[in-house]
Amino acid sequence: EGAALHHARCLTRIAVMLLRYEALVQVKLCCGMQGAIPPAVAEVLSVHFGATAECFASPLNHHYANYFSAFPDTDRWFGSRGSFFEGFPTEGSFECNPPFAGLSAQQIGHHINRLLESTHKPLSFAVFIPKKVYESFFSPTSRGKGAGAEAFDMSRWHTYTLCLNVRSHWYVSGDHHQKALNDDKAAWDSTIETYVLWWQNAA
Repeated sequence: EGAALHHARCLTRIAVMLLRYEALVQVKLCCGMQGAIPPAVAEVLSVHFGATAECFASPLNHHYANYFSAFPDTDRWFGSRGSFFEGFPTEGSFECNPPFAGLSAQQIGHHINRLLESTHKPLSFAVFIPKKVYESFFSPTSRGKGAGAEAFDMSRWHTYTLCLNVRSHWYVSGDHHQKALNDDKAAWDSTIETYVLWWQNAA
């Protein structure tokens, strides 16, 4: 009976988690399901930059064992550390690929700035964002987009920028678990320019 109850609970947790993310896809709050960086990119960040955690992932698309996700109540059973905005790491190297749907660039910049200000230990973020988002919110000359969407200058932490041109890079669909390996919808070429920004403290 104990084993049967445990099995039933596991199946229930899996079902609830899958339904939560499927609901996001259906109402398009997640831009057709947040795309993840390709596994090879995650490996490069891990090997060459020491990345061990992701700021915006899910049980369905994370690369590292340590990751933050949108729904602590359902995702914690699958290793999620909860919401990135409620996490306060003091050291480490993080991959940050935010969905921006439902999130403001100002919110992301404010939280990462607070984390970098609050520690003397080595802390680094590799941030993947559309070029237009960077130009509107994070460059030294950015003006934002009005009240509630003000620019947030991150130049004090900015150490490097890598520009990825249109269709020179691709993302893995967040619902790739529902697709065959040879399904052309399991990944897509980016139709916009992407900036990879390294925000780091001096440690």
